[in-house]
Amino acid sequence: MEKINVSEYFKLGYVYYLWDGDDVVYVGQSTALSHRIRQHLSSKLFDSFSFIRCSIDEMDELEGREIMRLNPKYNRQLNEKNGYCSINRVLNKAYKYKHNNRNLIVGAQLISKFLDVLHNQKVQIIKFNNIYYVSNQDIELAIDIAIAMKVIK
Repeated sequence: MEKINVSEYFKLGYVYYLWDGDDVVYVGQSTALSHRIRQHLSSKLFDSFSFIRCSIDEMDELEGREIMRLNPKYNRQLNEKNGYCSINRVLNKAYKYKHNNRNLIVGAQLISKFLDVLHNQKVQIIKFNNIYYVSNQDIELAIDIAIAMKVIK
């Protein structure tokens, strides 16, 4: 039996894994684990689950790392909640900053040039399911680079 202090309980979250046989098919996070698992029963095929208990502050980073490590079939992309931001989203954020919230349509040539500059500036870039991402800690730097190099006009 595990004894948990009531005040600590509300600071706990879970990073959970849905399994189909021996394969992890989804990684997620929740503060209400049983409710969240029930929700997945209608949309994902799995026969078991496991979880790691962690603080709410650790959930985003842990979930993102595990998605990157395991590449489960139902996790198709990363997002800022997981600790990463796509290159397209970085460029859109820079554009919206300069142009009062209008969206930017980003072409492959623009992304290639931008990736080269980020790489030269030592910004950590990862590729997951053919999408390039920067970590949340580098988003502001990436936006500043996009503006400074006049990628965003």
